[in-house]
Amino acid sequence: MKLGFKVALNDDQLLDLIQLMPNLELLEIRKADELTDKSIKRVSGYCSQLKSFGLTGAMITYRSAHYLGQCQQLQKLTLASCPNLSSLALLPFVQHKIEYLDLSGCKWLNVADTAYDLCSFQHLTHLNLVCCDIINMDFIHHLTANPIPSLQDFSITGGTIIEDNAIIPFVKAHGRIRGLFLLECAITDQTLEAISDALPLLHNLDLSFCRRLTSNGVRHLVSHCTNLRLLGLKNCGITQTDFPEIPSSVFSGITENYPHLNTLSYIELGYIRAQYEQQQQQDQQDEEMEETEASSLNEYQQQQPEEDSVSQSYTYIQQYLNTQIA
Repeated sequence: MKLGFKVALNDDQLLDLIQLMPNLELLEIRKADELTDKSIKRVSGYCSQLKSFGLTGAMITYRSAHYLGQCQQLQKLTLASCPNLSSLALLPFVQHKIEYLDLSGCKWLNVADTAYDLCSFQHLTHLNLVCCDIINMDFIHHLTANPIPSLQDFSITGGTIIEDNAIIPFVKAHGRIRGLFLLECAITDQTLEAISDALPLLHNLDLSFCRRLTSNGVRHLVSHCTNLRLLGLKNCGITQTDFPEIPSSVFSGITENYPHLNTLSYIELGYIRAQYEQQQQQDQQDEEMEETEASSLNEYQQQQPEEDSVSQSYTYIQQYLNTQIA
């Protein structure tokens, strides 16, 4: 059962529902600001078969997390923007086979408890930490030192404190990532180069609001990440004119941020790669031509002493004959 933003339940209404659905496997409530421990702590008792559970904006505490941990089959867990949870909220789930975890908008994450427990999620493939303003460099360093082995999708909002020296070792430690969302991070082209080297399976990359990147760094990334299909560049300061190899007809007309780019699809990425390959071929031809010219010059220089010797001998003979005639 999925309830969107237009559907709001209070505790009593939710309790009335779940009592009727003992075999429920999916319960996701995106507008949960009226829900508290009163109903959520009883979910596991009524719906023990849950595989996917999600709340956004619920006023729950660690007590609810403790009881939700009794849903042994949970694989997908969303606790987004739940402000009253504690840094130990993940502890009841460390023995579960959680594959998807969304903690976006949560401000209670820390290194000692949350990052420590995250490293126990050995089956985790998707981790969303968007708008978790409290995350710092130490948090990322802890996940780097204790990698999540199955991680394929990672999202984070970094602010000004998440820099190259946090993201570079992180991507090197998580080489199976296919989707990477580094929003508003203080990264530079160094991170882009590390991504192109460390993540050969990367399909989707969003760098929106990362304002220290250059078009040259983006071009290098695109040219070396051959599996990349979508690149987000909103508010990165990158414009259409930075990539003249992409025909203007390809872009989707005048957008809100024109001439700045929001995204590059696989079509635009293809033009960038084609231009790079063409430039590589031209550079190789120029290099071969330089080598040929250098070789010819070397041969000429080797022959030059011999020719000078013949000239000197001819001059000597002429001088000798002139002396004899005189």
